[in-house]
Order: sequence, then structure tokens, then C-alpha cells
Amino acid sequence: MNERTVPLMDFKLLEARVDFIMSNPTNFTDIHMIYDQNGDIGKQILGEGFDTTGMIGISFTDKRGIFSNLAGIALKEEFKKRLDVFYSFIKKIALT
Repeated sequence: MNERTVPLMDFKLLEARVDFIMSNPTNFTDIHMIYDQNGDIGKQILGEGFDTTGMIGISFTDKRGIFSNLAGIALKEEFKKRLDVFYSFIKKIALT
């Protein structure tokens, strides 16, 4: 068996994602996170003008059409609601 070392932050984020999915397995938003320890990922995605060192990047994929019929303020409110729910799962990680 090949063993691999995983940074603690990556493990904690994966653990939070699993907890989030298991809290409501039939209606969860597909979400992925990555910890940008040294800022390289942010530079690749956003360009040189952004410093994401030590930040957690979050991406949502709308595979269930949750946001497809929304626009403007309604879209913003639904997105914020979903993000707030997910944040409750990573809050203790984000504050350390």
C-alpha cells in the first residue's frame, strides 16, 4: 500500500466537506475547498494581482439547478444562504 502525507489543513477541509454532505445528503451543494498555503494557487487562477496566501478557496458547482432560475438579489441571497450554512462547518478551521 502506498502511503501519502496530507497537510493537516487539507485533511480538516475534507473532513468539513464530508460532514457538510452527511448533514443533508440529498440536498447538499457541490462544494470544493483548497487551502492556498503559499499563494501559488491564487496566482494561477486569479493572476499576479491577488495574494491568497493562507486563504481557503471555495468553489460551488450547481449540478442541481439551484441557482439557474435566479438572478440579481435573489441569486445573491440564495448564494449567501448556502455559503453561510457551509461556513458553519469550516468556521473553527478558518479561525485557527
